[in-house]
Amino acid sequence: SRLLEISQKVTGIDISSEAIKYAQEHYPSINFIARDITSLEKIGLPVQDFDLITILDVLYYFSISDMRMILENIWNLLTDDGILVLRHWSPGGGYLTHSEWQELVKEKFNIIEAELLDTQHSLLVCQKKFTNIILTFDYETWHPIPKGKKIDWEKDILESTDKFLGLADRYNV
Repeated sequence: SRLLEISQKVTGIDISSEAIKYAQEHYPSINFIARDITSLEKIGLPVQDFDLITILDVLYYFSISDMRMILENIWNLLTDDGILVLRHWSPGGGYLTHSEWQELVKEKFNIIEAELLDTQHSLLVCQKKFTNIILTFDYETWHPIPKGKKIDWEKDILESTDKFLGLADRYNV
């Protein structure tokens, strides 16, 4: 209900129709849907309409392939600059570790913030990973090279390109 302070529209999804009934009685201004999140694509939610999606302590109930499918569906629901917040139990053993969660989520999202909480929960704040990028470059290599000018290929071309690619790596582009 606190999200209504920052949003005109809030939707809650839970598999339990009993939980949804209780929530609807207590928070009538929120849209609640009783469904399994593995069928997000069948609910009819508008594509690229959500600025914030949270999934808290849910995904670890599913197989890795189902987790990937759910993350794909969430990617489709988020606006281009939307935020995804994930928190999941991550002690290892039969559960994913914090680093395994990060590797899984990185397939579709850029992780803005990652923290392993004292409770052994992995907390990840994410945005959509870029999918289409156009880059244009104008390296001054002059053809022919004017009198008095010199091209230092290492400094002028290769070092700047390396710095640019370093930034791309840093932001998972």
